Amino acid sequence: MPSTPFPSPRIIYAPEGDGIRGRQAAAVAALGGIQLDGAQRLVLDAACDRRGGKWSAPTVGVIVPRRNLKSITVRIRELAGCLCWGENAIHSAHEWRTVSEQFRETVELVQGSPLKRYVAKIRFTGGEECITFTNGSRLRFMNRSKESARSFGADFLALDEAHAVTQDQAQALIPVLADHPDSQVWWLGHGPTPGAWELARLRNRALSADPGRMAWLEWSADPETDDLEDEDVWKRCNPAEAAGRLSVEKMREERALLGAAGFAAERLAAAPWPSEESGAWGTFTEAEWQAMIEA
Repeated sequence: MPSTPFPSPRIIYAPEGDGIRGRQAAAVAALGGIQLDGAQRLVLDAACDRRGGKWSAPTVGVIVPRRNLKSITVRIRELAGCLCWGENAIHSAHEWRTVSEQFRETVELVQGSPLKRYVAKIRFTGGEECITFTNGSRLRFMNRSKESARSFGADFLALDEAHAVTQDQAQALIPVLADHPDSQVWWLGHGPTPGAWELARLRNRALSADPGRMAWLEWSADPETDDLEDEDVWKRCNPAEAAGRLSVEKMREERALLGAAGFAAERLAAAPWPSEESGAWGTFTEAEWQAMIEA
């Protein structure tokens, strides 16, 4: 693993991986001309661990502020899955422009490197973007809806912009993995939003006494205990700073432009998580509810 120090996730629940498939993914990255940093390798090592011939974590959640590691890490995971492990993969996002950008950057990576020799066909048709590899594996790109991917199957599913995944969308997408017994889904988000109910449910599972077979890695500040104006806290939430891709000066500028609440949400992943318990008292007071159930 790269020796440059990097901040550990504030919240982490992950198998102690042997690193074999993580190293394979790093080799794919190197072939594409990318040197992964320590945080990116941590995610890949944890998420790609295998036990008993299956994924140790069929479900993976990665929370980290924007422009840190999500896009390149999941791109390498998708390419390693297709090229090394014979998977069919789907990359999905809430906004089409996010899907389009991920497709464009993936195409640029494979066409501008020795990985190009493993590409059989690239389909550029709007809404049907797909890279087919010489081993027959396919990497599809699509934006989410309550009908998306219902006719497809896949071994790997990426839910980018996971804070925006709705129950209808999850019901349309998660079953694409059903007839692929050794499948995996990644939930990727920059932090909580008021409507992030599906992502919050997964996070609650990670924080429970028995999360089961999953991995959760979250770089964030705790608004209850952390000083959100402390630049050391900023650095802990943003592993790209340690890797030299994000400067404290840039974060200071963001703080001035976004204000305290906006900066906490976008750069520190410290906005409030939606809670069924806290939301209940927006309709009834706790006393009113207690009176109703006792009536």
